[in-house]
Amino acid sequence: MMRHLFFGVRIFLSALAAPTLVVPTLAISALTIPAHAIPITKFTSDKAAYAVGERAILRAHLATEPENRALEWHVVVGELPGNEIALGKLSDREFMGFTEVFTMTGERTFTATTFLQDRRLAAGLVAAITQASAEILRIDGLLATETDPAAIETLLLERSRQVQLRDAAGLELSRHRKQVDGVKTLTIQIQ
Repeated sequence: MMRHLFFGVRIFLSALAAPTLVVPTLAISALTIPAHAIPITKFTSDKAAYAVGERAILRAHLATEPENRALEWHVVVGELPGNEIALGKLSDREFMGFTEVFTMTGERTFTATTFLQDRRLAAGLVAAITQASAEILRIDGLLATETDPAAIETLLLERSRQVQLRDAAGLELSRHRKQVDGVKTLTIQIQ
């Protein structure tokens, strides 16, 4: 059995079983958040209308910070019906990301959802997801050139373990986040 540790998140890998996460968490679901501490999320783009060939800059600004410094806000931005857009964290209250280049005219709708999460646990889980994703890409590269059936089988088994690890860490990350503000919607025009 191999054990990996990412910022306090223990991940146990066994040759016979799916990866197991042992996650120390703050009881986020049990937290009572005072009304004055609930973030007011302002979700904007750099302009209201775009031309085909441009991309939008999306920003989420939070008016407050968590009172407990072990916690942080996390903002998830997606496009209806559901593609997530990665946001960079500029500060504890500022997030920014870019859409893909617009290829068609019309209306596009984006959503922003704000969550409360344990800062250290989230960093560990994100590190586990990132490492497993990188390992999957590395294995895919090896599979593209490997011809030995036994080596291919070994690589496929390891790839399967890494996918399970990535998915388990992602599930744990989504379970430990608590939504704290309503979903904000932003509609922009592409001309």
